[in-house]
Amino acid sequence: MPSTLRLLLLPTLASVASAAPSLVAVEGRLVAPEIAPSEFRSGLPVAVADLNGDGRDDIARIHFFQQLSLEFQTTPGAPFEHHFHGPIATGRAWSVAVAQLDDDARGEILVAGNVLSPRPAGIELLDWDGGTYVSFWIRNGDIVPQGTIFSDLDDDGDLDVFACHDTADLLKFENLGGGSFAENPTLLDTALPNSADDPGNYGLTATDIDRDGDVDYYLSKCLGGVGDPSSPTRINRLFRNDGSGFGEVIGGLGLADANQSWCSEFGDIDNDGDMDAIVVNHPYDAAHPSGPSGAIRVYRQGVSGGFSDATSAAGVDLDFAGSQAVLRDFDNDGWLDLLVSDFDGATHAYLENDGDGTFSRREGVFLDTSGSPLAGITSVATGDLDHDGFTDAYLTRGIRFQPSPSLPDLLCLNQGNANGFIRVRLRGPATNRNGIGARLELQGPWGTQVREVRAGEGYGICHSANALFGVGSETGAPSLVIRWPSGSVDTLGEVPARSSFSVYEGIAAPSYTHADWTTAYFPDGGPDSGPEDDPDKDQLANLVEQFLGSDPARPNGHAAIQLALVEDGGTTHFQIEVARAPAEDLVPAIDFRSSDGSWSEDPQLEVVENSLTRYAARIPVDGVDTRLARLRITVAP
Repeated sequence: MPSTLRLLLLPTLASVASAAPSLVAVEGRLVAPEIAPSEFRSGLPVAVADLNGDGRDDIARIHFFQQLSLEFQTTPGAPFEHHFHGPIATGRAWSVAVAQLDDDARGEILVAGNVLSPRPAGIELLDWDGGTYVSFWIRNGDIVPQGTIFSDLDDDGDLDVFACHDTADLLKFENLGGGSFAENPTLLDTALPNSADDPGNYGLTATDIDRDGDVDYYLSKCLGGVGDPSSPTRINRLFRNDGSGFGEVIGGLGLADANQSWCSEFGDIDNDGDMDAIVVNHPYDAAHPSGPSGAIRVYRQGVSGGFSDATSAAGVDLDFAGSQAVLRDFDNDGWLDLLVSDFDGATHAYLENDGDGTFSRREGVFLDTSGSPLAGITSVATGDLDHDGFTDAYLTRGIRFQPSPSLPDLLCLNQGNANGFIRVRLRGPATNRNGIGARLELQGPWGTQVREVRAGEGYGICHSANALFGVGSETGAPSLVIRWPSGSVDTLGEVPARSSFSVYEGIAAPSYTHADWTTAYFPDGGPDSGPEDDPDKDQLANLVEQFLGSDPARPNGHAAIQLALVEDGGTTHFQIEVARAPAEDLVPAIDFRSSDGSWSEDPQLEVVENSLTRYAARIPVDGVDTRLARLRITVAP
């Protein structure tokens, strides 16, 4: 089918028991012929995001910190579509973030870099322009960038830029529209009374730390050579939004860690509905006494909103200098697991969530192309890179972020298990287009699973904005609550397992693409996955059977595309009604295939209604059963 099919439905499928995760490096999916000898080697920054608006996760990676390459996911098992952008405008890239800023469905790419002659330091925005990305400066020169994120700092529905600066105060750039940004420190006052205390800004995390519907910000601080743990240059900071503005929380609710933090990660590790924190610190040896004794801290949030150090109680004991921390449900059992990568690229730690507040370290979860356990991981970005409902990882493997990383990157695909999943893509007309800053709460026997949608986090990386939940052996979840940054709330009831859909702000119903639909119904692919195939030989194609609810895979299904026979004036009409998402200007097209195999709109087609929320059309019929097998309904932007 030439157009994207966007439908509203609620399938019902079952999932079964848990199994340990296994993420195996694959070859042949990513090919960059411009990089000889076809070994792509990123340093630190890497992004997994939907770059082209098709709902599938893609990859933005930067070879040797300088050469940008974009890899677009196509169909499962097939090579990614490759686009080589070439040298970035900034020097040595330290961070990358992706978000959709305009209406072209493409994700804009934010890159911040340090000086690497002949290119200067700065922050650039890469905007899609009819076949390629065009670079615009947000800040040219006079910056030592670290972590950089997109976030709506002024709650106007447009994403602004919030950037760490290693030698001065944080930088805030207001989105003026049309791809234009202007530095505006008043968006969030982060300057300390003594400007000498401002440096040492490494990583930013946007999170609703107090569950009040407003996005707060946690800053990881680190300044090498500062041995005094009371120095503000190495004390992490929390900026909380109370709905009327931002203010720094003195003591950070227990998160004022002073142990030289490179980045942090927030997620609900105990499914009690509030966010917990992982803080990645850098231990130093005897010659560098300014560091802590442990590389990572686990902080659990209590009922009063404060945080307490639960590192030991959680069973986390890591002694290497971490570079990234990632909380993801890698085995889809309903509990967030923890992956910590290594600054030196020599090791890593995968800790499985035991579901009781503790983690167990597991070896051999990440495997190289030969099936051997992987040793070092330097940096990582995650998403569903084969669209099967399990979290995959794109890994870099350098040593201390050297300009020429020692080992090529790896695409590690999760081999999955029998556990179910629910994957949600947000589309926000009142909020920003990707729903950045939204909070999703999935209720079930596990408690409350929480996901937040971000655009940039950790130490210069970007994970997928698609929210992925594991549901174990459950057949679904009783409800999914989406809290948008605009303040609106959407609630979906009885969400089935093994479903992947979009939710448009203000429309509490899932919207499915055809690719997600057939993946859910026919997970093994094969001939049954084609929309026009008729494996049961009943003269109704798969697509139509799914519309009608006659597919045995979903016997009690309900579709918001309704097909019916309507009598009017003695004439029988075949009527098609399509529920529309007003967030996008979706135009339904209803075609029929003639005997010569060509598709065209029936000249007798009569449009009954064409409103923002509903499209209805009908045709007079005398042999609807034969027409029905040749029906094609597309809803294209």
